[in-house]
Amino acid sequence: MASNRVVNSKLLGTVLKGGKQVALAVATETDLWTRPESAVMTSAPDFRKAVEKNTDPLPAGTTKVIMREGEHSSKGDPKNHYTAVCENARGDYLKTIHIEKQD
Repeated sequence: MASNRVVNSKLLGTVLKGGKQVALAVATETDLWTRPESAVMTSAPDFRKAVEKNTDPLPAGTTKVIMREGEHSSKGDPKNHYTAVCENARGDYLKTIHIEKQD
């Protein structure tokens, strides 16, 4: 299976998670596709809300959460969710997570 590594992203701001400031971003380019920046702002408010309300802990060392895939469901996770990538302060990949969409 091909990699879908985040190559570039647009910073949205920060949120407080687990007592720490975490940067939020939306991927604008991966190894497989490019997202127009105009599409970033369309999904940004709902993604921010989902991250803020999500009670699951982020992986240790996470300083940035990047939305890689917009709202969707899948066979493995039938709830509407965002697929996001967690990175540390050096920009190293930590983990891919699903963040459930909040109403």
